[in-house]
Amino acid sequence: MACDLAADTIQAATDAVVEVLPLSVFAKVFHEHPRLAAMLFMWAQEERVHLMRRLSLVGKMKGPQRIAALLLDLYERVLIGGTETGRSFNIPLTQPELADGTGMTTVHANRSLKDLRDSGILTVRGGRVTIQDIDKLRAIANAAPRLRRHTNWL
Repeated sequence: MACDLAADTIQAATDAVVEVLPLSVFAKVFHEHPRLAAMLFMWAQEERVHLMRRLSLVGKMKGPQRIAALLLDLYERVLIGGTETGRSFNIPLTQPELADGTGMTTVHANRSLKDLRDSGILTVRGGRVTIQDIDKLRAIANAAPRLRRHTNWL
């Protein structure tokens, strides 16, 4: 945002609608709705902190930890989005995409996912993940639950 060229490259895992907004629209919204601007700033900072933590851990994690961290992150994002409830969610990623998202080869990622399935922590069927033991998954991923933001002070 606010750059001549895109600062980030993203790829949607599912169908998505993308809208390009001129910076002048952001300026107007931020000026007229400062609480919204503050909330977007908070969200961006939370994402930055989360990304930096994941990046610092990836080089230190073993395969099952990387898969656990990615699946936990996807699960928590689905919960925030309100599109799923319970411990199951769709994972529209191919095996090579799962490997790429964790910095592993496809063979290593598949073996790591199998380790998590064999230990009874999760099941994967037809592109749907069911977390059987969220506490064990968090422990393997070395991850605390995402903190819920408090906006009542804004």
